[in-house]
Amino acid sequence: MTIERAELDAIQEQLDRAEAAMTRADESLKRLGDLLDGSTPKPTTPRWLDIARAELGTEEVAGSGNNPRILEYLATTTLGRHGRSRDSTPWCSAFVNWCMERAGLEGTNSAMARSWLGWGVDGPLRPGAVLVFKRGKAPSGHVGLCVRDGSLDGFVWVIGGNQADSVCEKGYPEQMLLGCRWPDTPEVAAYLEGLK
Repeated sequence: MTIERAELDAIQEQLDRAEAAMTRADESLKRLGDLLDGSTPKPTTPRWLDIARAELGTEEVAGSGNNPRILEYLATTTLGRHGRSRDSTPWCSAFVNWCMERAGLEGTNSAMARSWLGWGVDGPLRPGAVLVFKRGKAPSGHVGLCVRDGSLDGFVWVIGGNQADSVCEKGYPEQMLLGCRWPDTPEVAAYLEGLK
């Protein structure tokens, strides 16, 4: 029996995803244990938001080149090889998935912004919330991470990918907001309870 290179690549990709999921689960369990025994102070901002802030300024390469970091973001989604190989592919959801993955949390693994509407739990409009916005006709949309409490002059501010072809802060009209989501974990529930 001969196994084609494409089949081997697909198997390796599945193994890599499974290993990453196991690593995230181990990290989440450790953080939860640290919180329960009191050895880790409560964070002042969610870890995924700190990770996103560290990416500010990442931008697409003009012309035919591709930014390798944006290709890393795209690799966290189920996009096919062609979609993951170009930084011109819409990548706002990929960026949020990448931030969540780096924080040891499960994202949606989807490149669709509105996929985040079915993820996690509803929560307050506070820094770290995953915000989903209307853009064009459904299923199009935009997703980013809230950076300010509430709205400011009718705008909700997010750090997002693929905003002016980069990772940057940008305000979106509050009436465009479709959802405000948070990871559904005990750690996040404790964090949100601490905000009250």
